[in-house]
Amino acid sequence: MSGRFRPPIPSFSFPPSALARGRPGWAMGERPQEARPGPAAQGKTRCRQGTPRRKDTVTTWRRLLTTTLLVSCGFAAFLLAAPRAEAGTPRLQLRVDNAALQLQELRVQLAEARTGLRAALAAEAQDQIQQCRDQIGRLKPRVARLTQQIRRWRWILDHPMQPSATGSWMPVIRAAAERHHLSAAALYRMMRLESGGRARAVGGGLFLGLFQYYPPTWKAAWNPFRSYSIFNGGAQIWATAYAIHRGWARHMWPNTYRMAFGV
Repeated sequence: MSGRFRPPIPSFSFPPSALARGRPGWAMGERPQEARPGPAAQGKTRCRQGTPRRKDTVTTWRRLLTTTLLVSCGFAAFLLAAPRAEAGTPRLQLRVDNAALQLQELRVQLAEARTGLRAALAAEAQDQIQQCRDQIGRLKPRVARLTQQIRRWRWILDHPMQPSATGSWMPVIRAAAERHHLSAAALYRMMRLESGGRARAVGGGLFLGLFQYYPPTWKAAWNPFRSYSIFNGGAQIWATAYAIHRGWARHMWPNTYRMAFGV
């Protein structure tokens, strides 16, 4: 017999299950070992035949999301690995320089955009401020007029001028006497002594109204009611109460004041 010695080839074959699992089964005299369940399969039963597994019930959008994530991760890994593979090549250095230049340009554009936005906001704010100032300027005269009218109305409410429905001046006399801390009865007696309670009374052709005022005296600066007519009975009552409160009654009504107030 010539040539090298060749050992005999065994005539047995591997079981299909062993070939499918990638191990020789009964080869070389080894005894097959039972497969041990892994940690994920412990305590769980296998799915029956025909029953869909959990991974088979994944919805379409989840599959798409998973595929997208895998592709993105692969592409990112490729981009990260490419510079490492070509770190020393001039071509890669050129790409890095171009990317850095583009990044710098983008940063400049971003800074310009921020500056423009701030300027636009500032200009818009200034326009709004100017509009508000113009509106305030237009409203100020109206506010002043309304304020003056309100003051006048309040003053009229605090200073009733009209007699009662029966023509009595007593309500006005009470209000004026209370405001100036006078006796309403004494002020009423003084009015009766001066004019008999007639608002258009004329005495001697020179003295007019309830308390017989001389026209130049009525128009003088002391009288806060001089803007009213001298024949306005309510204005004369308030003016007389004011004059008595200031201590001018003895000079202006020397006789009737002493008789009415008993002083």
